[in-house]
Amino acid sequence: MLLSELLATPGLGLRLLHAPPGSLERPVGRTITIDLLEPGRFLTGGELVLTGLVWRRTPEDSETFVTSIASRGAASLLAGAAQLGSVPDDLVEACRRHELALVEVPVDVPFADITEHVAAAGAAGVGARLSASLVRQRQLLSAVAEGRSLDELAARVSAEVGHACRVLTASGRHVVPGPGELDPDTVDLLTRAFLTADVVPAVAEAGGTSYSLLAVGSGLADRLTGWALVVAGDHRAWPQDVLDAIHELGAIVALDRSRREEGLRVLRPPRRWGRSRPARRPRGSARDCASPGWTRTARSWSRWPSSPAASPRWPRLRWRTSRRPSDRRSWRPRRTAGSSRSCRPGPV
Repeated sequence: MLLSELLATPGLGLRLLHAPPGSLERPVGRTITIDLLEPGRFLTGGELVLTGLVWRRTPEDSETFVTSIASRGAASLLAGAAQLGSVPDDLVEACRRHELALVEVPVDVPFADITEHVAAAGAAGVGARLSASLVRQRQLLSAVAEGRSLDELAARVSAEVGHACRVLTASGRHVVPGPGELDPDTVDLLTRAFLTADVVPAVAEAGGTSYSLLAVGSGLADRLTGWALVVAGDHRAWPQDVLDAIHELGAIVALDRSRREEGLRVLRPPRRWGRSRPARRPRGSARDCASPGWTRTARSWSRWPSSPAASPRWPRLRWRTSRRPSDRRSWRPRRTAGSSRSCRPGPV
């Protein structure tokens, strides 16, 4: 809901006292009724502030009150005339200095009527916005199923919202050039702002033009390998339906990127983890007598001693591992067949 629509509502009788350029076309967010002298800590930006002027004791209080709400981004101030009979001139001058819209509320109009009217208009706007969002999502998904490219989808959304949309990688490559590729200096500035921003969406200035930078996909992903959706304009001043369209385009871009990565993925055979054992060597060779190695027996793996010093009766005795009921490893000697033969090189 816009402030001009609220002023044109029959039955409320609101009277405009001061309106800076562009303030009447500013969307109205939630309403807040407060009579503290410095209520700025309770505002988040875009509120419609209703006050009964109970806080005013001296003309200097008007400057303090307006400074507090204007610094927090209040959309407009609606002052009731029931307390003082009319809105004082010092409050009008303070709103003019801080470029804040000021509206006078008649004595016979309760603040509850204004709050209910704004809330009802906001609920109706949310319903219409959700319906439009569902229709837009179906259209975009149908276009993706038909094989439309990202360039066509970005051009479609750009024409709908009135802001040029582009997609850049973190290295500055144009995935979707939009109406035209940006010059290298602008690309460097935008990628630097995207990689160093504390939070996204972020706003960057390049060549006298504002650009909104949105992360494609999850915001927790690594930005060095991510994509950025670059939209001309400042997203903080956009209405909610424009933001919804931009976020839906970002979701489609993330889907297209995942499909590309899936197509480039190389399927590899599963790797078998485990210890590979060397093949058995012929007995009687000099290599077997000089170095340890694994040999396969009928029931277990046996290992030759590494040197004659390791076993007094080497090579007549060799050592093997065995399992006992206590499930502990132990070593015990075992005689082998052909132990009377000497360790001489034999035929391979």
